[in-house]
Amino acid sequence: ARLLVATEGPRVVGFALMKYLDERAHLLLLAVAVPSRRSGVGRAMLDWLEKTALVAGIGSIELEVRATNLGARAFYRALGFEEDATVPGYYAGIEAGVRMHRDLWSLSPPTVAGDGPDQPAWLPPPP
Repeated sequence: ARLLVATEGPRVVGFALMKYLDERAHLLLLAVAVPSRRSGVGRAMLDWLEKTALVAGIGSIELEVRATNLGARAFYRALGFEEDATVPGYYAGIEAGVRMHRDLWSLSPPTVAGDGPDQPAWLPPPP
């Protein structure tokens, strides 16, 4: 599992938690403080988690989101996630959840440190 914490100075503005399995990952939590939403924090955290999953050979990410959280559903759809199913009572037996997934293997394969000029910025420079 990976836990990310996004900060602005001493202030926490977001966090994300993802569990990595053999061929898929499950995004357990992603939250951004209200004043920092729509600033790219959530997108940056999810981008880092996706790249980490690709390097680990993981082909897809799945998640659940409250059916009533239209903003989150739109956010994930804008990033290429697809809605698979609605699960009645998923949240505390009361509120429905929507299962979503994203196929990562359709993205270009990651390069590894030392591969040359196409090396992504999120990897350290070669020794």
